[in-house]
Amino acid sequence: MVCGVYLDFVRRVTSEPRFLANIRHPEAGWKVSRSELRMFLGEKATMQCFIRACQLMGLAVHWVSKKSVLIRRDPIEAFRQLLAPGGDGEYCISLDDARLFEASTGLRIVDLAGRLGLRVRITN
Repeated sequence: MVCGVYLDFVRRVTSEPRFLANIRHPEAGWKVSRSELRMFLGEKATMQCFIRACQLMGLAVHWVSKKSVLIRRDPIEAFRQLLAPGGDGEYCISLDDARLFEASTGLRIVDLAGRLGLRVRITN
């Protein structure tokens, strides 16, 4: 489960214009640097936890460099990125992650899996 401070930071990123990747084209997404992440969340903040929080909130990661990450509102791609291979052509997602994703996006895991033709198992 991702820590709540990361989820709060994701909400902040998506609500403040300074994080927009292109102010004239908001659909381009949001760009966050490692230094900004650490400035807001402390030195122990990791990009990996931030990325996971973004995915749980329906924001897909479009690229990652050594210094920054670009995220866009794309719940279907974020769902794909969240899934872990489970074997036998099946994918897994934890119950906590599934609940948070559904609450954040308003989309149901079962519906998305069906739309994408994936077998998804929700685990404890």
